[in-house]
Amino acid sequence: MSSSWAPPSAQQYPASSTNGVDALIDRLRRLEGIVAEVVKGSPLRQAGLGVAPGQLEVGGNLLVSGSAVFTGDTEIGGSLGVTGSAMFTGDTEVGGSLGVTGSADFSGDTTIGGNLEVTGTLALPSGIIGNDALTSPATFGRGGSGIANIAIPSAAGSLHNLLLPVPANYSQALVMAIATGGAINPMTNTQNFYLGARIGTVTPNTSIAQAEPGKWGNCTAHATRLLTGLSGGTISIDAWGYNSSGTTWAAQSMNRANIDAIAIFLR
Repeated sequence: MSSSWAPPSAQQYPASSTNGVDALIDRLRRLEGIVAEVVKGSPLRQAGLGVAPGQLEVGGNLLVSGSAVFTGDTEIGGSLGVTGSAMFTGDTEVGGSLGVTGSADFSGDTTIGGNLEVTGTLALPSGIIGNDALTSPATFGRGGSGIANIAIPSAAGSLHNLLLPVPANYSQALVMAIATGGAINPMTNTQNFYLGARIGTVTPNTSIAQAEPGKWGNCTAHATRLLTGLSGGTISIDAWGYNSSGTTWAAQSMNRANIDAIAIFLR
């Protein structure tokens, strides 16, 4: 049996067309444009979110409707709202307000540039916040003084005065004062010696000591007042006294008055 062979014709195996490659390139270009548009209009980017190797960047507010756990360093340029619990195990910095309606656990350094709202209980170890960092820190003041050989008037007035300085930047003071004193009755009949502790300009209640003619009568009085609207200066505190005879008792060594005071100052 015999056979013959001939090379294939162009009609049987046509040359490959370049139209397919062109179509693929065109599709890649269109895909590249779509990706660019998606990146440009990304909802995450519009919300202020971005990514970098090993981190998520939040440029605006972050609202978490459930619980949130941040295991690395956290930096939020806007506000953070968490309706569940929040745990931050790394260093945390919030540029806006921070609101957590559940529990919050910060085990790293935390910086909050805006407001911090805590709707539950805020428990802090004793002594970790200094007075200078508080809105209403407290400081204390005290003073005491006495005088002898004084005259005792028949009209109520100051027997001895003490000025208690008000520290700078404190506007309130809880003041407690104690006055002690006594006098010899120079009259021929029994008389009363009255003594009070006056804080500021409020007339005090008085204690009473009866003294027989030529005898010494003594008593103690105390007062407490909350003063507000302070701005530097001093608080005037007096041993406030008089006698019942209608005439001034002459000064003598046993006529004495003392005043002691302590104050708690608040901003």
